[in-house]
Amino acid sequence: MQPPARAADVSAAKSAPPEIDKRSRELSPQQLAENEFRTGTSLLHAGRAAEAQERFRAALQHNPAHVAATQALFGVLLHAKNLAEAEQVLRDALKLNARQPGFAMALARLQIERGDNGGAVETLQRSAPAASGNPDYFAFLAALLQRQERHAEAVQHYQAALSLAPNSAVWNMGLGISLQALNRNTDAQDAFRRAKASNALNADLQAFVDDRLRQLQR
Repeated sequence: MQPPARAADVSAAKSAPPEIDKRSRELSPQQLAENEFRTGTSLLHAGRAAEAQERFRAALQHNPAHVAATQALFGVLLHAKNLAEAEQVLRDALKLNARQPGFAMALARLQIERGDNGGAVETLQRSAPAASGNPDYFAFLAALLQRQERHAEAVQHYQAALSLAPNSAVWNMGLGISLQALNRNTDAQDAFRRAKASNALNADLQAFVDDRLRQLQR
């Protein structure tokens, strides 16, 4: 049998602070990132963009895959006209996970603005498998391929876009341009006629389509 506890021991036990399991107070990188993101959002709403930017960067240091922090940091940098850093934020996000069509389209637009059409095409092509239900994505890629006179590829992507949104006048017109460049004149006429029949083109584009149809009917 153990001896009864001494009064001093009992008193010490009562006065000793309870032990705290420090592990229960530690936050995961994801939680830390979320806290930084929320603080950054509050700062941004308060008009303190520079401080918000640092919080968003801190969030991404904790969790580079935090999509909302990436979007927020990109937006702040874009608003500040800091295009080089804005582009790098998107590059980092896509390097981590290419299956982000929205980021790919935003990056491609920045690349186009500085004249890198080839780079924009590569960016869009890498993320294309994740954009299967996005007709705007395929039409954007098709238009860029057309600028590079890669008409067979442009036709493929215009057709992908039109399979999801068949009544787009501008996309049918784009399809017609690339089909005509490939000497697929009958198919080109059909595409231009669909564009014209939509009655959705402005006067200049309507005149352009009429001119192309006259060329093809000669």
